[in-house]
Amino acid sequence: MVNFLKFSRHVINTSYIKEISIHPDKYIIYLGNNGFEGFMLFSTGFVSSDTCKITICKKNDLCDYIAVKNWLNKLDK
Repeated sequence: MVNFLKFSRHVINTSYIKEISIHPDKYIIYLGNNGFEGFMLFSTGFVSSDTCKITICKKNDLCDYIAVKNWLNKLDK
């Protein structure tokens, strides 16, 4: 069963969450990236992978902050 977290501006598949950084007034959710970008030319070049992060502040996004807090509390049980 796939679980989702629903926010005011996002719906996140929880299986893509790699890390949640917990601060007193905010949560930072780091999502895994399934792709890479870059180029190679004659054995030189670069490859990079951007990590998507979503910051949820208690002051600016109270409903989303409460949703993450409740979800984390359910994980503890």
